[in-house]
Amino acid sequence: MRIKLIVGILFLASPAFAQKPTVEKCRADAKASYAQVKKDSSSPKIEQSYFFWASLAEEMSACQDIDPVIDGDKESLHQGILYMGLENVARVAMIEELNNFIHRHGLQKQFVDDDDQGLR
Repeated sequence: MRIKLIVGILFLASPAFAQKPTVEKCRADAKASYAQVKKDSSSPKIEQSYFFWASLAEEMSACQDIDPVIDGDKESLHQGILYMGLENVARVAMIEELNNFIHRHGLQKQFVDDDDQGLR
């Protein structure tokens, strides 16, 4: 039960209800985020908070709707792939943070027991 409460609080605290970015902001943020992720990929772990990754994932998801891919337009296609890629990187990092939390607090057995009981 503690895990569900913690995860629920984390998701409620995420910036999912923030104002939608503009196309220009999407492109600038994606470029800057890609540069940061690419730079940090050579180090063992990118040190960012769960909320950083949640914010990036939400923004890149919103950007896919705001700056849609146009068939046949190579630049637009590249931009769409960049948004999807960054969203995926952020979501994997969020999962890693949650997994680290479960292990750090010794909640693996409780998690497995709850899952076995169908508590989702």
